[in-house]
Amino acid sequence: MNCGRIFLAALAVTVFGMAWGILSCGWLFNRVYELPPVAVWKTPEAMMTPLFWAINVAGHFVLAVIFVGVFAWIGNGLCGGRFGRGFRYGLAVWLVGILPGMFAVYMWMAVNPWWPVYTAINQLIALPICGIIASAIVLPCTCECKG
Repeated sequence: MNCGRIFLAALAVTVFGMAWGILSCGWLFNRVYELPPVAVWKTPEAMMTPLFWAINVAGHFVLAVIFVGVFAWIGNGLCGGRFGRGFRYGLAVWLVGILPGMFAVYMWMAVNPWWPVYTAINQLIALPICGIIASAIVLPCTCECKG
């Protein structure tokens, strides 16, 4: 494993993830956060503080290092070309991470039922792209798997 490539890929995934979040959650589909109950969300003022942004960026980066690190560990074992492996990895993370998480949110939290649906669809788009970004930077070749 090349740690430099992992951190570079994590940085790229962080930048994409934050840009995607700002674009999708903060602009295109921000109406989902206006569906009742709204008291579960932080206020816009609370999200504009330097401390919030520092924690947000640091948290995204740490999660991206984990995401890319696991991909670097198992990526060559996935079938397909370089980008196909990244796509499949992102889809697998979505299947075992986002879907159960959104089901739990729907079952146990007081959010509008459309929010978990929106988040699941949003992440179905974002995570495969993050996997492709990781594969483009981390994987050394485009060889197909055998078998």
